[in-house]
Amino acid sequence: MTQRGAPKTPQQLREHNYLTYSYNPQPKIFTFKRGSEEEIVYFDGDVQVNNGNLLLQFALDGHGIVLLPTFLVSADLEVGRLVHVLGDYNARELGIYALYSNRKFVPAKVRSFLDFLLERFGDNAYWDEW
Repeated sequence: MTQRGAPKTPQQLREHNYLTYSYNPQPKIFTFKRGSEEEIVYFDGDVQVNNGNLLLQFALDGHGIVLLPTFLVSADLEVGRLVHVLGDYNARELGIYALYSNRKFVPAKVRSFLDFLLERFGDNAYWDEW
């Protein structure tokens, strides 16, 4: 990234090598949002793998830019091994869903698990506090 500088807009990401997560349904197309505006970017890159930890290692080794969940990158961002770019933009968020059969009677172990999910992955996940 140092040769080309940090991108200031999503379109400038195209000037960098993009590290692709191959299980993404559209691995080379991303929608970025800032306020009410959306911007679609088509990427190209020479690395495409199906493992987030491997993508992280490629990014740490300087092979390109990657979009990964914060729980994978927060420690490296915190100590400066990675640099967060395009902080004014958001990518598509993915959710975690819990399905259970009956709202009237929720077994204690199911309620406990749901409470755990809310605490661990709620609005303020611990890995987002860097």
